[in-house]
Amino acid sequence: MRRTLIILAVALTVVALFWAEADFWVDHRFSLGHHFHSTTILTSLRVAHRGEIELDEAQTRIVSMSPDAFLEVGERRFLTRRRLEVRPDAAGRPQYKLTRGSRERSEEDAREFLALVMEDVVHSTTIGAHARARRILDSEGLDGLLEEVARLDSNSARRIYIEIATSAEGLGEEGAARIVRTAGREMTSSSRLRSALVFMAETFPADWAITGALIEAAENIASSSAKGQTLIELVRIRGLEIEDAPAMAEALSTIASGGEIVRAVQRITRLAPAPEIVEQMLEPVSRLSSSSYRRQALEELISYPGLSESTYWRALELSRDIASSGERAAFLGALAGKMPEVEGLQRHYLEVAGGIASSGDQASALTALLRGAAVSEELCRMWIQTAGQVSSSGTAASLLSQASRRCPDSEGVWSAYLEAVREIPSSGDQRRALMALLEREGLDPRVIEEVVSVAESAMASSGESQRVTDRAQSLLDDRSAPKD
Repeated sequence: MRRTLIILAVALTVVALFWAEADFWVDHRFSLGHHFHSTTILTSLRVAHRGEIELDEAQTRIVSMSPDAFLEVGERRFLTRRRLEVRPDAAGRPQYKLTRGSRERSEEDAREFLALVMEDVVHSTTIGAHARARRILDSEGLDGLLEEVARLDSNSARRIYIEIATSAEGLGEEGAARIVRTAGREMTSSSRLRSALVFMAETFPADWAITGALIEAAENIASSSAKGQTLIELVRIRGLEIEDAPAMAEALSTIASGGEIVRAVQRITRLAPAPEIVEQMLEPVSRLSSSSYRRQALEELISYPGLSESTYWRALELSRDIASSGERAAFLGALAGKMPEVEGLQRHYLEVAGGIASSGDQASALTALLRGAAVSEELCRMWIQTAGQVSSSGTAASLLSQASRRCPDSEGVWSAYLEAVREIPSSGDQRRALMALLEREGLDPRVIEEVVSVAESAMASSGESQRVTDRAQSLLDDRSAPKD
């Protein structure tokens, strides 16, 4: 019975330690430069420090400390706990205090304990990082320093080592690119990696072709806002060449937040030196599912001067996936006055506008095109065909009334117009559209006769039909009356 109770007590102790310190048999390591914590079920190590702490060359002993400096190390090995405090005296010499459990140990024990844990402390904090990085660079060169970066547990220390690496003599473009790739691969803190990449962008000569490497490294930043800001900063500092634009588009596409993609695309578009680069920005826009975000990004892109016809074409394609009728109509309204007046593009515009679900928003997009473009006979024909397919009778009639005033006087245009009127289901709205056409100055008598034909054959209401035919006949009579 006694043995059972002892076993149970030990088991409960282990479970309690497990619950308080770590997941089962997993080593958790957490470092913020001035704080480090590593724990398993049987052991833990906690480090906190502040101020300047200088170590000896062997990295096992503290040589001096600044007046505000301190170092605290806590260690647990199963049930044994030790805590070390190191603070400076008035001359900056380290003063040690080690406790084991509740008992204070000697200074010699404290020094031995510090030497025992110092390797973990050095690799997990920024203590002595500057001096150690310079020694490694001097003795082992850039290769040795970059290999050491991979052994560190502290992103703050990695940031220091990367900065020291940039000062290597005879670095060159290839060496600079290796430093950038190492930073992107080894640094897991978004803020530290961003800081390192911006530092390198500002430090390396402007004519070194490393922008692509910087962009690829920025892909490893986990935070959406930090990644977007970093990519913007890289373009602001080093510019963006056409050969690096695909890498930039890919990096932007990896941003998880749609809002951050939009902000980055907008800023980079304004900084872009050539329309070919802006065209590449359409790729990350295609990843945006939000109607508002996609519309905002597309509006920014189409505002860039000198875009190719293919860029406008693809922007129109991407606007098809804007689910919101209002957002799609708003984008088309912005595009109408900017895109080239090319028949193929205008036809594509009308196809996209025709897919808008809301009649009112569809009318808004169609009106923008008719107002913003030089009105050719072919554009009017296509426009009238699209307007006639609007589901709302009243909206269709209003649109056709606009065409009656804006479109050129052409047999082909009026033929399309009258065909569209036939498709309107409401006699009252048919009458409005036909009356609007009859108000056109100088209308050919043959067109007026066609209006009469549509009124008599396509209008269900005899009263509405009679009003149209009366007006048409009056116009024909005026034309045939002898001049004084």
